[in-house]
Amino acid sequence: MNVSPQTILNLHSNDASSNHPSTPSLLESLQERAHAGFQATAQIVKEQVDLAKQAAHDRVQIAKAGKKLLDEGGESTAQLVVAKNASIAASDIDRSIASRVQVGLVHLENSVAKLRMAQSNTNFSQLADEHEARAATCRRISHMLEMPASCADMSPEERDALAIVKAREMRASVMSRTSDGLENMRQKTLASVTSAGTTQGDAIAHSSRISEPTSEATQASTLLEGLQEKARAGLEQVREVAKSRLETATAGKRLLDDGGDSVAQVVVAKKACLDAADLDRDVAQRVQSAIAMFDDSAAKLRAVPLRQETLVALGCGNLTQLAEEHETRANTYRQIAAMLVAPISSEEMTPVEWDALSLVKVKDGCGALQCRTNEGFEVIKSMAFASCSSEVDREGQRRRTVCA
Repeated sequence: MNVSPQTILNLHSNDASSNHPSTPSLLESLQERAHAGFQATAQIVKEQVDLAKQAAHDRVQIAKAGKKLLDEGGESTAQLVVAKNASIAASDIDRSIASRVQVGLVHLENSVAKLRMAQSNTNFSQLADEHEARAATCRRISHMLEMPASCADMSPEERDALAIVKAREMRASVMSRTSDGLENMRQKTLASVTSAGTTQGDAIAHSSRISEPTSEATQASTLLEGLQEKARAGLEQVREVAKSRLETATAGKRLLDDGGDSVAQVVVAKKACLDAADLDRDVAQRVQSAIAMFDDSAAKLRAVPLRQETLVALGCGNLTQLAEEHETRANTYRQIAAMLVAPISSEEMTPVEWDALSLVKVKDGCGALQCRTNEGFEVIKSMAFASCSSEVDREGQRRRTVCA
């Protein structure tokens, strides 16, 4: 049978096409996936752009409404938004103090517990009693602040109106300071012109006495010596600080080595005592700020010139009642300030004790880590034992099945 060369070529081409049937389809699939991904990304970008445009449009509309609110309401509306903002600020600090009192109570209870634990080694009994009494005071304060103070609500338009009012006040303040600065500059200029005539003769006399110029080499040498001296002094100071720090750390370690657990309890108790005292002073300072803010809020709420009917129409509620509540809250904080007028005592810590405390924390951290490591080992051992037991049980079951 004779086969022509063309037939052989056709057979080879058919075999080649049959060996790579997936090449065009794979390329098309990749192209389709890329196109789909591009379309999805473009859709997401378009949605984000639309959202940004809508948000910007809404923001512009709110800003315009805020400006319109001020333009139509005038000074009375400006006083209203300022009073509302003052009431919100007072309410915020009220919640902050209530939360801070709870934190202080935790620190005081921790301080009392650690002072009682260490008082067998040191006379901490009186300090523990004082902190325990302040903890009871904090509980009473927490009860007094249990119901948070109310505040006025502000719409987005009113917040933008408030921003405009603040910008106007800032601009007026800047203009006033600029005017004062120009006046001071004018006075200083006149004074300098007046004193110029008296100093002119001294200047001429001084310029007539010209000293011989110092050579450049001498100046360079003096400058180099000064820099070297400063470098030596700085290096010596660093050495002294490092030496002192090393001695303090060594003394802290020796203090722990000699005193053992009793010294560790003392430094931990002192640190807890300091933390409680710091929180106590912080609460007392915040209380003073709260008194001023609630007084300011009540005064601004009462100063709003709008009638109650107009306020109700604007959705502002009873500002007079809110002012009375804030006046009562200010008086409550005056009572709290009297309860906290005397700060609680604390035990100061020496640098050596601070280093000893750092070593105690490191040891406690290592102890906790070792404890967790041991617990992890026990879990692994129990898991391995359970796995081995089940394997033995399965092997015994298999053997019994074979024997049967």
